[in-house]
Amino acid sequence: MTRLIEYFDRLTRPHALLLASMCAAVLLLNVPAPRGDFFANWSDQNSNRNDAEVDAALQQAADAALAGRDGTIIVMDAQTGRVRALVNPEGAYAQALMPGSAIKPFTTLAALRAGLIDENSRTACPGRFTGLSFSLPCVHADHLPPFSPSEAIAYSCNYYFATLGQRLGRDQLIETLRPFGFSQATGVAGSEQIGTLRPCETGNGARLRQKNASLRGDCDAREAIGESDHIQMTPIQLLTAYSALVNGGRVFPPRLASASSFQAHERTRVEVAPQDRAVIIEGLSGAVRYGTAKTAGLNSLPLRIIGKTGTSLPAKGFRANGWFVGLAGLPSSAADRNGPLGPGEIDLAVLVLLADSHGSEAAALAKPIFETFANEISHRDTATQSNLNSETGLDDQAFPASPRLPVSASTIRVHLVTENVTQELPLEDYVLGVMRAEGSMETEPEALKALAIVIRTFALKNRGRHAKDGYDFCSTTHCQRFSIGSPTVREGRGDNQALSDGRASETMLAAVRATEGQVLLDDRSQLVDSYFGASCGGKTANIGTLWGTSPRPYLRGVRDEYCLSGP
Repeated sequence: MTRLIEYFDRLTRPHALLLASMCAAVLLLNVPAPRGDFFANWSDQNSNRNDAEVDAALQQAADAALAGRDGTIIVMDAQTGRVRALVNPEGAYAQALMPGSAIKPFTTLAALRAGLIDENSRTACPGRFTGLSFSLPCVHADHLPPFSPSEAIAYSCNYYFATLGQRLGRDQLIETLRPFGFSQATGVAGSEQIGTLRPCETGNGARLRQKNASLRGDCDAREAIGESDHIQMTPIQLLTAYSALVNGGRVFPPRLASASSFQAHERTRVEVAPQDRAVIIEGLSGAVRYGTAKTAGLNSLPLRIIGKTGTSLPAKGFRANGWFVGLAGLPSSAADRNGPLGPGEIDLAVLVLLADSHGSEAAALAKPIFETFANEISHRDTATQSNLNSETGLDDQAFPASPRLPVSASTIRVHLVTENVTQELPLEDYVLGVMRAEGSMETEPEALKALAIVIRTFALKNRGRHAKDGYDFCSTTHCQRFSIGSPTVREGRGDNQALSDGRASETMLAAVRATEGQVLLDDRSQLVDSYFGASCGGKTANIGTLWGTSPRPYLRGVRDEYCLSGP
């Protein structure tokens, strides 16, 4: 007994907390639930409630993005087929159109299956495809090195895919498209169009076939680039097919339903070889990072986004339709933002069809929808643990709320006053830029971590401070001092993200990375008002007391003092 008492006397506070938590867990596991599995029921109810809130936010973002223009927007869960937001339903399923370049990933799949190309194939583009009956220029820069299949998708090279279509011949593209659900009713509505899917005609007589051989080659080329009335599809068909193309071949019928009443049903499965999928995914990623969708700025968002633009003429008329299909997954970290997406990692699929427009403009309309998704998921996840604690009656000592957003859920537009330029960059790179200016004299790692948390909290709380001027913050002490420099938090991740003309210390970089997504929240899980500037003005405060009377446990270990100023 004496030894046992001495043992407990030697226990440290962390040991005691650990033992207390273990005891609480044992007690919870042994308390009978009056009506089934409480935690399972709470999880389902909370998930459905959060899904409904996120759906509402996505619908609002989609409505605002289209803003009454002629077109349609569909937001869908790529893993289930549940339609989460829809603008202009008639446009989504009651009209069949030529897809333009949005068909090219499927052309790539047909050519890979036929053995015409592989991941190492290279084709030089002369800048224009010239057939017997039509000629089409390429929109990418001239004199680029020969394209791999992935690069051809990213740059949407017309010459590459038109000549590939000629080599594919009459049936192979059609047979590749059919299992994905083209020219078939999806079941989303009773009045939907089924579209058109047929190969080029050959004629009956030998002389007719010979006479039309060249014209048929043009027809094959047109089909491969999505500019043929032989291949027409509705937006909902195209988004369903893209979801299957990237999710491992699972074709889910799209359904308009709430999360609480929806059950996924896999209609069929298309065999997509992993190596073929990898080539296509790399191409879709390249389109966002450096290709036809680059100007939309999707690569600056805290998501792994892949996608494809398309521009096509309507069946009757001369004005172009702009297409964009984008698919996104949450990264496990900022450094993983450009990593490959596995079949089960696609969280959201978005299609934008915009009349009298081009694919790059359609891609730009998708950006606020993806940004809304990232913000909503982050906010819901940070509140989840607090909600669980309030439902169960457990306090934060037993189950402390997470201080860390799962992703840095914003991009920041900062105006560099001296250079008179505005840059859009990921939140974590903005935090690092402020760190360079505000923390240049600080060397202690823990102090820099605390500073990073305050910078990030201020940025998220006050984003849009200069919205009327077209940016969020300026680089002066009126907002937060900001210094452009390198390396970034994600050095080497995206050619439009690199900062130059300066350096951050490795300690600063480590502090930002270590606190990625970490913010200060009040007792209602809302961002606190944190203000700090270059000059103290005689005011100092412990960062751990910014919450007032009830700081959370994870802030109690932060003891460094910083200059804080009022609003």
